[in-house]
Amino acid sequence: MKKDRFDDPPKNIKFGSKEHLEWGQVALFEQTKILQEVHDRLLDSKNSKKMIMAMSLISFFETSRSILLLARTSVRDSYALSRILLDATLNLGYYSVDDDMIDKAIKYSHQKSFRDLFREIDTDSLTTNNKISDFSSITLPNNLKDALDEFTSRKGNEIRNWYGEPRDNVFKRIEKIESVHGEGMAKVLNLCVFSIYRHASEIIHATFFGTAYGIGFTNANGEYPKSDEDHKVYLQNMNSYLMSILNLLSETCIRIIHSSFPMEDLLEKSRGLNNHLTEMTSDKKN
Repeated sequence: MKKDRFDDPPKNIKFGSKEHLEWGQVALFEQTKILQEVHDRLLDSKNSKKMIMAMSLISFFETSRSILLLARTSVRDSYALSRILLDATLNLGYYSVDDDMIDKAIKYSHQKSFRDLFREIDTDSLTTNNKISDFSSITLPNNLKDALDEFTSRKGNEIRNWYGEPRDNVFKRIEKIESVHGEGMAKVLNLCVFSIYRHASEIIHATFFGTAYGIGFTNANGEYPKSDEDHKVYLQNMNSYLMSILNLLSETCIRIIHSSFPMEDLLEKSRGLNNHLTEMTSDKKN
């Protein structure tokens, strides 16, 4: 049987190189398989926490696979999608630190699905509205009424934040996760926020800065890509770094779940992939 070149990883590669990007992709693909296995072990229709965590992982490993398809051709799209992985990880963290968040997530989904039944668009004015603005006129099951009450403001407006009010910024969310999982996890999450959040948001909102960032025109030193080859190098540098960050996020997801539902074997496999990727790019000068 012919040996694939990815069956024999090198001992040393340059950080940000084409080889680093390739091996980062290999590692992330392996992480998605581990996350799929975590998902399968969690599935338990009698346990809401397990089910919500399992379903959250679908967002993570499906989007990871989409990023893997884009990582050779685009910085903008791979960074934009990485925001989904960051938010999925933060949501998992919230589920793990407070069981009330499980109830909130269910209620949020319940009332959001119900509201969707009454949304419409006026084709003349091209405005959107709810056909029923006051749900108190409808006889509703108690659990749905409770969910609507919880996610309706005093002014009668829909609360569009799944864990209610007040809305926590990303750093406040990390603080809450740190209170249970410790400083080490908070450092990893802050690194991931620094690497993804700001620029992904600009790209998602299609700002000029976001577009310029995606093609390398915002480099602080003023050295922007001047040829197709320069752009290829920029793409490799950016996405090889992103692969390392997303591999860290993958392990963090499993660490969060492991704290509630131990899966030491899968956590070790995930950690091993990260350690191997790090060792490949370590400076081994004597």
